[in-house]
Amino acid sequence: MKDRDFYLFSYAVISMNWDPIFLWLIFNAHKELNDECPPYIGDSPAPMKLFHDMAHFMAVRVIDGPTPEAWFPMNETVVQRLNDPDHSTDRRIRIGKFYSPLIVS
Repeated sequence: MKDRDFYLFSYAVISMNWDPIFLWLIFNAHKELNDECPPYIGDSPAPMKLFHDMAHFMAVRVIDGPTPEAWFPMNETVVQRLNDPDHSTDRRIRIGKFYSPLIVS
């Protein structure tokens, strides 16, 4: 499960800043599967969750929540650690790459 062939989706999305609706649809499809019926995999079965690697590592947080702590999105390093059989976790992760070019002026 630590192998790239397992944890990376078979596709990547390169956004040219015109398709946020496409990202929203994929995000909602993943959320529905993650929340309602994730498949269980592994020797000691754990739910498999789907996420995006947005390629820009930045913290985000809920502003109006009771605990405004930082949340860091999934990336390959986190996925390798969570999928490591020596690392006890309650889930297994697969990620897809979602690239968006930065325009600097």
